Amino acid sequence: MEKITQRVKDLVLAYGASGVGIVTKEMLEGGPPSADISYVLPKAKTAVSFCIPLDPAYIDDCFSKTRQTTHFWYNIQMNAIASGLSLELANYLSQKGFPSTPLKANTAYLCDAQRGFLDEKPPVSHRYLAVRTGVGFFGLSGNVLTPREGAAVILGSVVTEAELMPTEPLSKEENYCDDCRLCEASCASGYINGKERVTITMGGIDFSYTQKRHHSRCD
Repeated sequence: MEKITQRVKDLVLAYGASGVGIVTKEMLEGGPPSADISYVLPKAKTAVSFCIPLDPAYIDDCFSKTRQTTHFWYNIQMNAIASGLSLELANYLSQKGFPSTPLKANTAYLCDAQRGFLDEKPPVSHRYLAVRTGVGFFGLSGNVLTPREGAAVILGSVVTEAELMPTEPLSKEENYCDDCRLCEASCASGYINGKERVTITMGGIDFSYTQKRHHSRCD
């Protein structure tokens, strides 16, 4: 299993990811409903989390209003790449004899939530997997920040029955978010509260970020 674990990491990085981590079902216990990986795979043992870096040039063009549509289409493309990588990894593990489920990188929401897909509740949260595996950490905004690219990444995940070897979350010292509240100041819709915090516990470890209003404010 150590060899397969390393092969999984190598495969993900070879396809363009800049970070990868692994979490067991037990390490997610006590978390919110979307931290339950058995929802998408009843006999799930572990999950693989990874991040695909975004090219800052497209982001700069968007913020400067030079070429906004370019970033829009680039973002769609990178989400498709992350989803494809999840499928590739799930296929590899399945062929090794471990049933696996790839997770779409974005816009995959539960239909049985209170308001259906409008509540934008994912079957499994890429963010929760990312912070528990050490791929990144929560900034005050609730976005996942990575050590090298900040929040300029697309997250992807695969849930599997393979008992892969887990990784540890980043330490508090590695979290460089200093609560400057620039995220709150730049949030035109008021989606980010910035003053009230939410704390979730996964596997005995607490993770904290700001309270948010409904996702539809961004829409």
